[in-house]
Amino acid sequence: MKDGNRINKYIDEIACVGKPPRLVDLRTMAQGIDACYWERKSEIARQTKNNPQPSSSSKQSSSGGSS
Repeated sequence: MKDGNRINKYIDEIACVGKPPRLVDLRTMAQGIDACYWERKSEIARQTKNNPQPSSSSKQSSSGGSS
């Protein structure tokens, strides 16, 4: 993940909930956001591992629009 996306996940959540008044509260919120992110990422990885989808490289694309 790019650094910009990593920062945006915090900014988006804080914008929805509101900025905490104290730094310690902001840190706690960031830790909660981070825990949810990694939990979801592991769920997706588990689902992908159990249900692999066919790769798109096996499909042939028909692009006849080149001039």
